[in-house]
Amino acid sequence: MHTRGWVVPVQVAALAALALTHPLLEVLGRSPEFFVAQRLEGAGLAAFVAVVAGLVPALFAAVAWAAGRLGPRPLSLVSAALRPLFAAAVVLQAIRHLPAPGPVLAAAALAAGVAFEIACRRVAPVNLFVTLLGPVLLLSPALFCFASPASALLARPGNVFFKGQERAAVPVVFVVFDQLPLTSLLDADGEIDGEAFPHFAALARTSTWFRETSSVSDRTEYALPAILTGRYPRPNQVPTASAHPANLFTGLAPAYRLHVHEPLTRLCPSWLCPDEVPLVGRLASALGDSSLVYLHRLLPPDLAAGLPEVTRDWRNFWHRSVQVRWVQRRDVDRRPNDWIAAIEPSGDQPVLHFLHVLLPHEPFTYLPSGQAYPVKRGLPMLRGNEEWIDDEWSVGLQYQRHLLQVGTADTFLGLLIDRLEAVGLFDRALIVVTSDHGASFRAGKHFKQPDADNFMDIMSVPFFLKQPGQREGRVSRRPTETVDILPTVADALGLDTAGRPEGRSALDDRSGSGQDVRMHYQGASSVFRTSRARLSAETLASARRKAELFDRGPAWRRKTPGLALVGRPVASFSVVDGPAIGIWFDLPGLFDDVDPSAPVVPALVSGDARGREAIVGQTLAVAVNGVVRATTTIVTGQARSPRRGHWAAILDPDVFRQGRNEVVLYQVEPGAGGAAALRKTSTASQ
Repeated sequence: MHTRGWVVPVQVAALAALALTHPLLEVLGRSPEFFVAQRLEGAGLAAFVAVVAGLVPALFAAVAWAAGRLGPRPLSLVSAALRPLFAAAVVLQAIRHLPAPGPVLAAAALAAGVAFEIACRRVAPVNLFVTLLGPVLLLSPALFCFASPASALLARPGNVFFKGQERAAVPVVFVVFDQLPLTSLLDADGEIDGEAFPHFAALARTSTWFRETSSVSDRTEYALPAILTGRYPRPNQVPTASAHPANLFTGLAPAYRLHVHEPLTRLCPSWLCPDEVPLVGRLASALGDSSLVYLHRLLPPDLAAGLPEVTRDWRNFWHRSVQVRWVQRRDVDRRPNDWIAAIEPSGDQPVLHFLHVLLPHEPFTYLPSGQAYPVKRGLPMLRGNEEWIDDEWSVGLQYQRHLLQVGTADTFLGLLIDRLEAVGLFDRALIVVTSDHGASFRAGKHFKQPDADNFMDIMSVPFFLKQPGQREGRVSRRPTETVDILPTVADALGLDTAGRPEGRSALDDRSGSGQDVRMHYQGASSVFRTSRARLSAETLASARRKAELFDRGPAWRRKTPGLALVGRPVASFSVVDGPAIGIWFDLPGLFDDVDPSAPVVPALVSGDARGREAIVGQTLAVAVNGVVRATTTIVTGQARSPRRGHWAAILDPDVFRQGRNEVVLYQVEPGAGGAAALRKTSTASQ
């Protein structure tokens, strides 16, 4: 059958749109957070849609057209390759969840694609139908631009929020930590733990600490806009200036110069906060990440299992490993430090210095010193629904790593305070330090979603306000929510808010929040409620629980039955012989050449264990250079076998010496007279 030269290119473009463009834009259109994180809105987002919906099908159509120019046979070969391939992709996406192995489903989809190609060649109505699919090229971008949640990002935001900015001359320093629970900062008496977090304690001594502050959402994309607008979260709102036009940034401009680092949201519009990365670079990053999103949309779950995850963040998917902070994206982690270095004395125009710093949010890779440690696994103790496994030891280790990273946040705060003092802003500026939400570390419970067992860890957050000239600390028991922070800032600056914030100034003791507090979760579609009194009591109880789990000061050591072993030379124990557990290290050679003062140190030691008998629950002693420095417990591994497990322990870098170090694991067993004895494990790889 003779085919006119334009038919096959049109068919190929239409099938490419069905197989590639439509599913990708459908998925991403429901996830506007993806584009917020990629810094694509307005013209940048339109360019992305043009590339995906226009350029990609056009490229495949151009290949078919070029083949047709070479003659009927090249055109036939190209159509025989592309049409069945795209048809197979459409079929595979439709059957990917059927109860069959992925390779079987892929083979079935490919067979369907071949059958489709044969029908196109032999059955004229089928060929005509495929040709008439051409308008689908316009359908997908039209649905994305006019009917998807992401379409809101195409609009330009409104303008000014505050009234009377011309009177404001006070510099503002506004820092939001990410996922920092108040309970992590407290000691058993409910005070800021100055031994573990000296800089937070120092800030509390010179500022007003609103002790009863609670977050209104468990997710940054809702919690941070609530802080910056003073309004409660609504379902399906995206964290952009177009969705939240009345916010801190649009409110203070143009009276204030803006110095803003906002990595996960986009409430400061591009016309006030231009992107550092050119549009071409942002498009390339988004297209790379979207290709992985498409693969997850295309492949059956077992075939997609080996791909990097796309559910824990909104960008850099191909590089999303547990080493992300100190390998692929170390430059991103340097930006908060660069933000501090860019703070200068205010000139004639006051400056808003705003920072959302991604600490102590996971991945947990930092120590209080600011040093990082390499890890092989992310959070294997966290299930797909963000519930911790029901194992106290494993979850306690992650809690320990979190607390050490809270120490990193404290060190960062110290650097900020030092900089503000150096440039003369610490006494002159209005300083706000808070957190968007918390997190919980309880075995078998949710990590971030509030419930009756963990709400105090997720809802209670720090909020410090230092007014210009303030030198003495004050603790306010006024019930406060994070939606009250923006009205409080406006009140402190003497400004009027015109954006109808729902929060109320915390400086007005008469306007305290009611007896109940609420947190919006599951995309702001559900609300958890509790009483103020219960939240306050349970927050203190959680702080006391932390004090029962860890020694005072930085969380280098957990209070465990094996703690009495730590610090003792191996030679002081009775060392027994016999069959031993086999030990595998996650990162062999990690201790061959150690510099304890280096930016990266081997503070986390972990691996697998195997035994001839049940070993889960076995206590291990970790000896460094002949001295026991930590104890750990073998926990159930992925094999779910009592004879196989996983182990891990945190080591203070100070226990290492320069150069090569010997790290040996011992089984802890009962010895003569009830004293502990050690049995050296069999090291399979180190």
